[in-house]
This record gives sequence, structure tokens and C-alpha cells, in this order.
Amino acid sequence: MSTMELEMVNRRQFAAAYERWIQAGANVADNAASELLQSAQSAWEGGDEEDMLSVLTLALYSVDESAVRRVVEGVASDNRRVAEHATAVAGVLAKRRVDLGQGADAALRAFSARFPESTALSDAVSVQKKRQRWV
Repeated sequence: MSTMELEMVNRRQFAAAYERWIQAGANVADNAASELLQSAQSAWEGGDEEDMLSVLTLALYSVDESAVRRVVEGVASDNRRVAEHATAVAGVLAKRRVDLGQGADAALRAFSARFPESTALSDAVSVQKKRQRWV
């Protein structure tokens, strides 16, 4: 295996571990979940797109301040796949009444400017956030 292939395998370890956890039933209380949560930040910082998508989806199962921060960072990403996925995750979290923080509104506006054809996605999140405030 070439050095580049080895690096790709290593970079996608989080995504592979996440997939195994999902296939095993996604029990938030098991050791695998704990290991995923502990390695989420380093996987995020690694910058591999598949790992980043898995980190974002993990936020649906275990929401804490760092998970919310990564979701907002994802919305602000220049990587279209990551930004769209993060925006969808933000929508689910907003619907669950998770506080996305003050930076979320600016990130959503920037998302709409970067990807105008995906504005419906960011608009849906904004609607959920407004509903949070009204109730």
C-alpha cells in the first residue's frame, strides 16, 4: 500500500468506526460511543470529508457544546458537502430546541451567500430557530 493510500485509510478511521457503531445499534451508552465522542475533535481537525460528515452526524446522538460548535463551523465551511450536511444537522438540532449559539445566524447567512441554490436549507433552519424563540 502506498503512503498516500495508508494516509487515506488512517484519515477515514473515524468514519469507519462511526459506521460500525451505527450498524451495531448506535447505543450512546456503550464504550464505542464514548471513544467516538473523545476522538471527534481530532477527526474534525483532520479535515477528511468523510470523517467530518460522520462527526456532524454524531452530533444528532450526543449534543454538547463542542458538537454544536462543530456543527456551526460546518455550516461555515467552504466544502459544499460538509456545509450542506452541517446545515441539515443544524435544522434537526434547532427543531429539538438545541441552542445553536449566537454564531449560527451569521453562519447560516454566509451559507446562503456561498451556496444560493441551497438557500431553502438554511431558511428552514432559520424558521426552526425563530420557532424556538416564539414558544
